[in-house]
Amino acid sequence: RVALLGAIARLLEGGHEETARVAGWAISAAAEGGSRDWQLLSLATALSAGADLPAAPLATAMDRLGAQVARLRAAGMIGALPAVLAALAWLELWADRHRLASANAAEGLSLARTLGQRWAEAGCARTLAVLAAIRGHDHERAALDDLLHHPPGVQSAAAHAGAATWASALADLGAGRFGEALTPLDELGPGRRLSHPWYALWSRPDAVEAGVRSGRPGVARAALDVLEGAARADWPAPAAALLARSRALVAAGREAERHYQAALALHAETERPFQQARTRLLWAEHLRRDRRRLDAREQLRAALDAFERLEAGPWAERAQAELRATGETVRRREAGVDQLTPQERRIAELVADGGSNREVAERLFISPRTVGYHLARAYQKLGVSSRTRLAHLLRDGRPEAAPQRQAGLSGHARAAFRSRSASAPTPHVEVGEVVPLHAGDALADLGDLYSADPRAS
Repeated sequence: RVALLGAIARLLEGGHEETARVAGWAISAAAEGGSRDWQLLSLATALSAGADLPAAPLATAMDRLGAQVARLRAAGMIGALPAVLAALAWLELWADRHRLASANAAEGLSLARTLGQRWAEAGCARTLAVLAAIRGHDHERAALDDLLHHPPGVQSAAAHAGAATWASALADLGAGRFGEALTPLDELGPGRRLSHPWYALWSRPDAVEAGVRSGRPGVARAALDVLEGAARADWPAPAAALLARSRALVAAGREAERHYQAALALHAETERPFQQARTRLLWAEHLRRDRRRLDAREQLRAALDAFERLEAGPWAERAQAELRATGETVRRREAGVDQLTPQERRIAELVADGGSNREVAERLFISPRTVGYHLARAYQKLGVSSRTRLAHLLRDGRPEAAPQRQAGLSGHARAAFRSRSASAPTPHVEVGEVVPLHAGDALADLGDLYSADPRAS
């Protein structure tokens, strides 16, 4: 822990050289640790933005944090859940496990608000803000801005304000507002007003894209120089892929194509579909301008499929527009599970896995009535009327594997679900929907606080 704290101090001073190495060491130590290994993982999360972690350590960290969440649930220790969920969701975001990151961050934020844990609340809010930007949910992102720009502790101010600013830039990029994206990206740059070591470096690939697409090659080159200056020979594939993509954007002709091919080869070594799809989209734009429409379509189809599975609406629209520009007719995908709020989706998935309303309520520390309310809304939005149909719809439209979920609707699955739920005592705290995000859900959940059995308080 002493080495970790020292690395965090060097990171905050602008040093990147050894932070990823120390974070990797912390993850390895946690994998061999005991019941408090999640504290090492939380410190490792503070060190690494995830982009500079190889796939194996990142997966290990997420698995261990997920196991800690399960232990805390089983013991009914909800007071410790928000901080662990915040760390887990942040790593899941960088791993492009967007659905899992959204569910865990939303649950953590609701719990943190109920328990008055403002630091953990802000930690979950940064993940939700970035996801809202990627998905084009501007109202949700705006609702989180105030919290992130006014965090509970001075030590976290730059990190949380940086997350809000980066989310704003991503929203502009997804919508094709490249010139507008330059303003928040400039604020995140080295030595600027909101400069924070994470975002000063890992927002630079976005700054390269915004600079090139807005006709500001000097800005793009300056952002690339920051990446080149930080690059190491042993950079893991996710980071090296972003560097290769950035090089491709400022290059031309065959040189650009070589860099795009290198970036996709590096993406193939990991499972980060959002960044891979972004690279495909940018390469397709290059190919179309070079009048190679058939080659562009191949990349665009793959990018569009990934964006739709990730529910990255604005990015999917960019890919659709590029496909139409190649002369291909694009069929709009019908709205599906992306219509659900995080709480509705979480409940729908647990119900689809065989849980009764009461069992799901015990799992999420809410009342059965709240489960029924959210489930009814999910049925209405999805146009289904049975749990079997709900299970089919969620399975067919599910973009990511969820290792912590219980598979199937069999009697064995239901029995396993019930045994896990029964082992977790239900505390008296009721957890509602996030008020700024979905006010209607919040009011329904709030009603449980007043109708609950007074003996539970």
